[in-house]
Amino acid sequence: MTRTAIGEMRFKWVGPISSTRIVLMAKKSRHITINRDKYIRKYKIGLLLVSNLLANRKNFKNGDLKTIPFVDSLIRVLTQDRIDLWAYEENAAMFFLQHQGLNVDDYELVYMLREAQLYFAFKQDTKQEIDSVERNSASD
Repeated sequence: MTRTAIGEMRFKWVGPISSTRIVLMAKKSRHITINRDKYIRKYKIGLLLVSNLLANRKNFKNGDLKTIPFVDSLIRVLTQDRIDLWAYEENAAMFFLQHQGLNVDDYELVYMLREAQLYFAFKQDTKQEIDSVERNSASD
């Protein structure tokens, strides 16, 4: 899980496990170049419903966003040029493109929205002894 300020007090965190990047992907054939947040606004962006929080933080205009409930539907609207960009986690995006039978070389990262670290997140009432066992096992 991505460790965020909102979740900081809700969970006990163990990690980091690895890095993650939330990016905007596009078809290479579209020749889209973005080098600052303000240039994102001129494109139609597809994202999952759960990604709205990130979009709101980036101050995207609502008309630019197309929220879609499923990844396969999101990929379909991208391949049909009904959106310009796809906001998603970089590694997962490549996995899902390949899983849909698409050539990942036809797509590219055009802008990075956010870098973060992934952690294991435990409920606040998780016993500290379990946290300690996890930490000691990881150091062996």
